[in-house]
Amino acid sequence: MLHQRYAAFTPQLLTQLQRALAVAAKSDKEDERAVWLARQRPLLRLLAELYVVRVITEPAPVFQAVKDAVRTGNRRNTGSRLRSG
Repeated sequence: MLHQRYAAFTPQLLTQLQRALAVAAKSDKEDERAVWLARQRPLLRLLAELYVVRVITEPAPVFQAVKDAVRTGNRRNTGSRLRSG
């Protein structure tokens, strides 16, 4: 209900969530990236749930956060190709 009572609450919340999600993994080590992704997961879930309940009305922040997390999580596999059948 804070988003309805205080008009400035939602933009500030969205800004802080985007900042927290924008912090990239600082290591190429797989175990450290896994820990980073585990820390990001609750933030991604909160962002997605805020979109589902229409606190956040635009899907762009959710899509961008997911895209960034996937890109960071798959950094090790860049350049490799999947073989088909």
